Amino acid sequence: MRSQSRKNTMEFSDFIGIDASEDKMALFSLSDSSYANIDNNEESLRAALNKFQNKSETLVLIENSGGYENICIDVLLSLGFKVHRTDNKKVKKFKELQGEKAKTDKIDSRNLAMYGEAYHEKLKFYNPMDAKKSKARQLLWYADSLKAFRASEKNRFQSPGCVMIADSVGETIEFLDRKIENIEEMMENIIREDEGVKEKIDLLVGYTGIARTTAIKIAYRIPELGKIDKRGIASLCRVAPRADDSGKRQGYRTTEDDNGRPEVRTMLFFSVLTAIRHNKEMKEFYERLLTNGKKKKVAIIACMRKMIVQLNAILKRGYALR
Repeated sequence: MRSQSRKNTMEFSDFIGIDASEDKMALFSLSDSSYANIDNNEESLRAALNKFQNKSETLVLIENSGGYENICIDVLLSLGFKVHRTDNKKVKKFKELQGEKAKTDKIDSRNLAMYGEAYHEKLKFYNPMDAKKSKARQLLWYADSLKAFRASEKNRFQSPGCVMIADSVGETIEFLDRKIENIEEMMENIIREDEGVKEKIDLLVGYTGIARTTAIKIAYRIPELGKIDKRGIASLCRVAPRADDSGKRQGYRTTEDDNGRPEVRTMLFFSVLTAIRHNKEMKEFYERLLTNGKKKKVAIIACMRKMIVQLNAILKRGYALR
């Protein structure tokens, strides 16, 4: 896993687009319109990319393909290229604006390069993230998937039709319990060695409604928390209402869009339900919204926004608000 750095002000001599897949990397260089289809392994990528001149003055736009691009990004960074991993929806809209309807690897990689040339001043570079933070994020995702599987197995175990396979399901649940416990122990070891994250978690658990497991997820999944303004963090967590007005018409404000991190929004939803019950300030805020005629869903989202803004302020200041 990696993080983006600040927006750049560099001038580039070339823009390269890389369309990523499991087996191949389709590469298009805008400076000479050259195209290559490279095997997705370190040796082949390094041999092909090392031929380019002025690597530090070349911006590479690489498609976000769910992890298939990671080897290529590592090679690019080691060779000194500037790299931006793209938001695929933005690139798709850019392609539509160009009037390009055909789809091939060459067209897609060229489109990525053109997107980089058009918007390079607004794009952010990729930098390697701290190895331990990367490992922690992977462990969190793995633990979540195991917990979801365990929940489904527990439901199966309670089903009347499970008599014939009850022993097998029980063994599976026990196995999953052990695996999840091992992952949580690994996470705690990582946290103990990272004073910055440990401090964040300690501050977050001081907020009524945030359990330690949730605090750990917030610390690793929202590294921006405490570093950006309240509007930015609300938008990132998908709890900022989006306007839909035109002329005299005032549309319904909604937070249901394609931006932000949906998994964070889900995490906040369950935390805020606890806060509404046990956090006096949040409970009063929620009840006031209902009294003013807000629907329960709208009130809950407003509470989620209030919660994340307060957590953002806590981490910015380095101490609890109260």
